[in-house]
Amino acid sequence: MNTITCRRYTMIGFNEILDACQESIFRDLHTYGMMDRFSFKKTDNKKPFYHHIILTICNTIIENKSKNKIIIIFNEDDLDSSMLCTLTELHLCKKFFYSFIKKIRNILPINVLDYSRSFTEIPAIVEKKNGRYKELIKLIEALLSKDKVSFEFDKIKNFTKRYELTYLNKDFFNRIKTKNLVFM
Repeated sequence: MNTITCRRYTMIGFNEILDACQESIFRDLHTYGMMDRFSFKKTDNKKPFYHHIILTICNTIIENKSKNKIIIIFNEDDLDSSMLCTLTELHLCKKFFYSFIKKIRNILPINVLDYSRSFTEIPAIVEKKNGRYKELIKLIEALLSKDKVSFEFDKIKNFTKRYELTYLNKDFFNRIKTKNLVFM
């Protein structure tokens, strides 16, 4: 998975996370016969997405050897190249992932930056260290200033119960919370 390191931050593109788990999502959709009648409106169709994306995000954070703060960069336009968006109309796919990002940002102890530039543009921005670089750093610092230390498990418990994501337990999220606190 491609990462970009800058100052004390390690950035990972949300599209990189999708690429890492899309094969598993397609396999589950095919196994359970959801490919032909796919719709993001159906709760059963959302479960493989929630399961594999959350699992990939959490494992990426836990397994990352960097001592930097991990930031997931989300840009809606990066979704244009995702194979997962071939399941339905592109605007519906973007709408689903945008609402998904909003949900996990509020229920998980992770840092997700909704950035106006593509993840592929960030290396050039970091290298030039111009105004866009300063803007990126300020956005990251503003994101991190929002206190995630007081993470509660009530929201994630309700979410996991609703979508039957049984692998997500308190211990699993404590590992992510701990890693985020250690590298502040």
